[in-house]
Amino acid sequence: MATFADTYREIVTPILRERCRYHGFLLALGDEGFAEAHDAVTAIAYDKGAASLPDSVQFAIDEWIGAQILKHCDEFTPQIQESINRADRIAADVRRVVAEWTMKR
Repeated sequence: MATFADTYREIVTPILRERCRYHGFLLALGDEGFAEAHDAVTAIAYDKGAASLPDSVQFAIDEWIGAQILKHCDEFTPQIQESINRADRIAADVRRVVAEWTMKR
């Protein structure tokens, strides 16, 4: 017979993992701070019943959430930075073309 902890791990952990990835992305974008991201995912964990788990497990979930958010933030940061760099290069090219076009008029 499965315990509540087993069921929680099987059903809720994948949901939390996906939400950590999402909030890690927002953190990498700078659209959300770490505390906001952590609070959002923790709220989901508790909405799904984390308060019914032993304190040591609640603490472990809290630590895991923080680590997962940071892991995903680190995964997305290089991709986001490359997109920013590419956009900056394109903007510089557009400014150059506009300046050349304006000078010809």
